[in-house]
Amino acid sequence: DGRRADAGALADSATLVELAHVLGGRTLSRTVDLISTSGREGGAGAADLAHSLGGAPVDAVLVLGNVATTANRQPWVVPFGDRQRFAPLDLRLTVESAVRSETGGNPGNPSFFTQFARLAFPLTLGAQGPLVASGIPAVQIGPAGDRADASGFSATRLDLFGRATLRAITALDGNPPVRSPSAYLVLKGQVLPAWTVRLLVGALLLPLLVAAVDGLARVNRRKHRPLLWLRWVAAGMVPFVLAVLFLRALRVTGLLGPAPPGPVSAGGIPIGGHATTALVGTAIVIALGWIGLRPLLLRLVGVSGSPGSGGGAGAVIAVLTAVGIGVWALNPFAAALVVPALHMCLLAVAPEVSWGRAAKLGLVALGLVPAAVVVLLYGLQFALGPLGLAWMGALQVAGGQVGFGWALLWALVLGGVAGAVTVVVRSERPEPKPAAATTSSITGPGSYAGPGSLGGTESALRR
Repeated sequence: DGRRADAGALADSATLVELAHVLGGRTLSRTVDLISTSGREGGAGAADLAHSLGGAPVDAVLVLGNVATTANRQPWVVPFGDRQRFAPLDLRLTVESAVRSETGGNPGNPSFFTQFARLAFPLTLGAQGPLVASGIPAVQIGPAGDRADASGFSATRLDLFGRATLRAITALDGNPPVRSPSAYLVLKGQVLPAWTVRLLVGALLLPLLVAAVDGLARVNRRKHRPLLWLRWVAAGMVPFVLAVLFLRALRVTGLLGPAPPGPVSAGGIPIGGHATTALVGTAIVIALGWIGLRPLLLRLVGVSGSPGSGGGAGAVIAVLTAVGIGVWALNPFAAALVVPALHMCLLAVAPEVSWGRAAKLGLVALGLVPAAVVVLLYGLQFALGPLGLAWMGALQVAGGQVGFGWALLWALVLGGVAGAVTVVVRSERPEPKPAAATTSSITGPGSYAGPGSLGGTESALRR
């Protein structure tokens, strides 16, 4: 609702004016700039501010996030960024202490899984996001948490959070400079740096790497032409790459409509004709690419035979492992959500696993559960349904919030999973080996275990 957003913006502007009156009569050791930005949706104003600051030294930024709303969503101090980093912990603790002192309430902390999800797929509705992504220490203050579109007005809330902001400014002015944003997790008061997650996920990737190398070697020994099946997997990734290019083309041509630089709140950009064009068009591009273009590519590169024969399985695991290592190198938190899918795909496509197709498809679906939980988490926190989430994702890819390289990398992951599903569907269940027939011989019946049953014993020869 535009009126709700305007009311929140007016309350934040009024707080800035009052802070200017109070700070104008004080002597501070640091310079304090009070800035009002426009373009709330998608963090456009904050993104422009981060760009204008350039490499200028900034001690800290406190963003007012609808401080007068009657909503109550924790955390009240939001550290999330639009990239794989959070606001520094010392800045968060200082501001949380100020909020706790003035409001008498608990500012709250994001759960461990929420932190993990925000680092794996960095998204935030707060204006602090572009600033943190640019390496500027910044947090958002407000009772609405990550969402600044909350309704209601409370003069008491405005007074409490205005005082908390003033107290935080005073505390930061008297403290040493805070550190820069970085990637870390807080678990029960303990800080886990990013390298610990990278080490753990790397250890989980090692068995996949060994299996991928061994699988390709087996395919080669059995004359299944591994390079041919690697081309088969690559052809299956093309439709998803085309979907990324299609969304980018919609943005360039203007057919997509407005595409903010960051995620938008529910209803920020209504789901209308542009959304229908983007979502339906993307689905059509993927379908036509898979049904029409993919078979043509397979004929051009000379791929023949059934992918369930073993060559397809080895190629799928090799490509998925390589893509997983690439994700791990760029973002170990995102790789931690991909690793379960890789392990489940390995079990599903392995020819030695004699389970039925339904069970193997269930394994693939089980591997996708962590990513699905992250999507559900964002849907709940951003108040978006399935269609709203799909629309937001399309805007992120088209508008550049998800970098072109990352968009292509996720397209390769989807293409690899689609290849694994194809291998499972086209595979044949190994037939059970027939039991060895029991035969009789001149030395006695098959059930006879006495003298002579081995074809002549020493005792028998003496007779």
